[in-house]
Amino acid sequence: MFKDSERDALRQYYLDRDEVFLGPIDRDHVNQVILDLIQCSKGKESVRLVIASPGGSTNAGFTLAQFIEQELTVPVDVRVWGECSSAATYALLCCRHRVAHPESTFVLHRQTSGIDLEYNLDFKRKVEEWKKDNAKTHERQVAFYTRKLKLNREGVERELLRGTGIDAEISVKKALRIGLITQVAKF
Repeated sequence: MFKDSERDALRQYYLDRDEVFLGPIDRDHVNQVILDLIQCSKGKESVRLVIASPGGSTNAGFTLAQFIEQELTVPVDVRVWGECSSAATYALLCCRHRVAHPESTFVLHRQTSGIDLEYNLDFKRKVEEWKKDNAKTHERQVAFYTRKLKLNREGVERELLRGTGIDAEISVKKALRIGLITQVAKF
């Protein structure tokens, strides 16, 4: 979605406006976002986060969400433009006011852990570990979304099984209805 230099330029653009930018999610970017949130929260009553992200690392996404929800001492308000998918929705749902551009899109999908598919003597054990890791990640995700969205467990499961293609995109109207966002921006 963004090259490193583009992500850095967007980061600086938003910091100059006293906002924090969240792009594609990986451990290094999340660590920088956390530092930017801390810096922007000093002496403020709230922090503004801007999300344009296809998602990324599940663990990094949960790390950022937990930081926003449990560690940051001021509330975070968020604005979405473009895409907010996958692991980016974790941070989104931990924010107070969640506003999206009318043409923004969202994707919730079942997370999967990677596996080394090289066939060797360890193959069967690795497949079993992968299945267990996937099941744990899925349960963690379902519990989170059930707590945060206006959906019961069955509704969350249905959303997660929609996949990641064009059919999985959630419109702003539906995002508002299920509690992914709190408001649609007006122009």
